Amino acid sequence: MGKPVLSFEAVTKHYQRGVLGKASLAHDIDRWWRKWRYKEDIYRKVNDTDTTTDFLALNDVSFEIQAGDVVGIVGANGAGKSTLLKLAAKIITPSKGTIRIKGKVASIIEIGTGFHPELTGRENIMLSGTMLGMTKRDILKQLNAIIDFSGVAAFIDTPVKRYSSGMHVRLAFAVAAHLSSDILLIDEVLAVGDYKFQEQCFGSIEAANRQQGRTILFVSHSTAAVRRLCTKGLLLAGGQLRLQDNIHAVLQAYAGTTVQQITNEKIYFTQAHRRFDLQRTVAFVSMQLHQHAVAYDATEPIDIVVAVKAAVAVANARFAFTIMSVQTGLAVGTCFLEPCITLQKGEAAAYVITLQPCNLTVGNYYTIWSIGYGNHLTGISDVDHIQPGVGFTIKTAEEGIVWSADWGTVVLAAQAQRIPML
Repeated sequence: MGKPVLSFEAVTKHYQRGVLGKASLAHDIDRWWRKWRYKEDIYRKVNDTDTTTDFLALNDVSFEIQAGDVVGIVGANGAGKSTLLKLAAKIITPSKGTIRIKGKVASIIEIGTGFHPELTGRENIMLSGTMLGMTKRDILKQLNAIIDFSGVAAFIDTPVKRYSSGMHVRLAFAVAAHLSSDILLIDEVLAVGDYKFQEQCFGSIEAANRQQGRTILFVSHSTAAVRRLCTKGLLLAGGQLRLQDNIHAVLQAYAGTTVQQITNEKIYFTQAHRRFDLQRTVAFVSMQLHQHAVAYDATEPIDIVVAVKAAVAVANARFAFTIMSVQTGLAVGTCFLEPCITLQKGEAAAYVITLQPCNLTVGNYYTIWSIGYGNHLTGISDVDHIQPGVGFTIKTAEEGIVWSADWGTVVLAAQAQRIPML
């Protein structure tokens, strides 16, 4: 085994709650001087009265990644996944420890990261290539392929500050996939794209590893995507590395932590539950299983109480939810409800949503929710999106054979009728 292309050695990253980031050495000196003179700290957040405390985003994390590895990084919201990628991309620096990187690094971590908002898409492609150490001639060889892959050719000479989030992601991925780099870092941002673009991205990631031998670190809450792309994995929890192993072992351990989180307690939603920066004209407040139980029979309906609040007057918005299998990481099914949310500005309301019996097999499940307009037939426009929502368990039946996981997660119903030979 050769030398690793990426290694973390006892890496810790902490932030100070209630303190604004300092932009320069002059600010650091000024802040120290004010503290020494017992003057007001002008770098504290406005109206922040809490005492300054340290927040550990990563705590004493060590691992090595070999050339050509495709590594999935999984963990709950706030586990430290994005912080790890930002450290690897040198967007932020560690508070303690050592990070060693061999080769050029390209990253798709946050929408707009690495792009200058005043420059056009074309100019940002040139800028990104230059930052990777490529010559102008080499960048121009890839320019048309990047523009075609991104699907934003009509806006390529428009400043990227006018791009939508989806356009940002498309162009960022096209740049990272086509320009020369040894290590590719990808965060959850791919979820912004539509299905066709996501499939393009997955195909490109697989080709980059298989044909070019690129090392890839991939962060996602979608265990199905992680299982598809990755051979190795890291499990993070509470800022610590809990497991580094093959991807199947890591996902199995991750599923175990998700099962432990299934509870009948009310969930109050925060920014940590939200992956996308949406309008939130009406937003989720809380959610709870109505029966105050977590285990159900497959033929039993499940009532879920959802509380929402409107920031502005809204009419005819709808709920949608997806049921996810903890064991497989795959979606079992999605439901778009009929429009039922009509609220005045500032008004809050609660709704009971009944999941009709759908013959789910024995296992643990969690939910993903959205509020918005439209459906899979007419087009979807969401204003809020949270995950995970409530979870539940389908109990083992008192009689009959034990269901095999190889048979799937839904018991299908069909009928057979004898007819004359054709």
